[in-house]
Amino acid sequence: MAIFTQLKNLFVFLFIKNLFKIIFVIVFSVLFFVILFPKNELSDFISKTVADQTRNQVNLAFEDMSFTSNLGVQLDQVFFEMAGRPPITLKELIASPDLMAALNRKPYGRIKMTGLFNGDSEISVSKHKSENGDNKADQSMIAVTANQVDLMGLKSFLKLPFEMHGRADLNTKAISIFQLTPPTDGTAQPPFTLVEIPELTLTVKNFDMPPFTLEQGMALPFNVPGLKLSEIVLKARLYDNTFQIQELQLGRANDELSGTIKGNITMMKGPMMMPEGYEITTDLKMRQSFHDKISLLLPILNANRFVTPFAGGYSFKSKVSWRMGRAMPSFDSAR
Repeated sequence: MAIFTQLKNLFVFLFIKNLFKIIFVIVFSVLFFVILFPKNELSDFISKTVADQTRNQVNLAFEDMSFTSNLGVQLDQVFFEMAGRPPITLKELIASPDLMAALNRKPYGRIKMTGLFNGDSEISVSKHKSENGDNKADQSMIAVTANQVDLMGLKSFLKLPFEMHGRADLNTKAISIFQLTPPTDGTAQPPFTLVEIPELTLTVKNFDMPPFTLEQGMALPFNVPGLKLSEIVLKARLYDNTFQIQELQLGRANDELSGTIKGNITMMKGPMMMPEGYEITTDLKMRQSFHDKISLLLPILNANRFVTPFAGGYSFKSKVSWRMGRAMPSFDSAR
C-alpha cells in the first residue's frame, strides 16, 4: 500500500501545498509587473518569488512566457525542482486563475501541463456544490485528469524501490477545505483539510513490473515476482478515513493473472493518512506460469488452501485482512 501513500503525498505536496501558490505568483507578477520589467528580469523575479513563497522547497525556471486569450499565462520549457526529488520538465504550462475568486482569497482556477512525465495533465479548482446544487460553505472541488503518464518517470520521481513500465490515465475529484490564512498563534497547520474523494478512476495500459528484491523494512530479503498485465483499472473513493476499492480489475483473459479485487483500506487520521488495516476479497485466475512464480510464497502465507486448479490454470478466491501490528495478513474463505 506504500505506493498509494506516496501518490497521495505527492498530490498534497504538488497540487495543494505549492501548486496554486505558484499559479498566482506567476499570474499576478505578470499582470502587475510586465510593463515595468523586461521579460528576462520578470522571469528572475517570478523564480525568486516562487522560491520565497515555498520556503525554497520549489525552484522554477522557464524559457518563454506569454498571455493567453482568457488572461492566463503560458510558460514554455518549464523546469521544476523540488526538495528531495528529481527535477520535472514540462513542455508547456498554462495557468488560468479565476481572478474574481482570487480577490476573495479563493484559489480557484485551472492549470494545464504538457509533458508531465511525458503525458498531459489538467487540474482545476472550483467552488464545491452538493448534488442538489447547493453551495458547500468553504469547500472546494479539485478535479484532476492525467493522460498517457509514463510510469517509469513517475517511479523515478517517487523513488520507488522497483521498476514499472506502462502508461496511466487518471480521472479524480477531491473535496477539500483550504486554510490559506496562518493561525495567529504561529503554530503550523496543513494548508487544507481533505474532506472526501468521491470518485477516482486509474487506468494503466501495458503494465510491466520486472522481478525485484524488497529489503527495506523486512526481516529477510523478499523476492517479488515480475508481473505483466495488458490493463489495470482501479475505481475507488475515499471517505471517513476509508479508502474503498470499489473494483480493481487486473489484466485480461489472456494475461497470466486476471480478475478483480474489492474491499476497504482503513487510513490513520492525520496529514499523512498511512494505512492501519485492510480487508479485501480476491477473485483471481492465474496461469501455470504465474502460479509457478508464487508457489513457494503461498504456503508461507497459509494461502495455498484457497488455490483451486482448473483446466488451463488456477483460481484464487479469498478474504484477505491485515491490521497494524500484525506481521502477515490473514486469509479466510470469501463469502
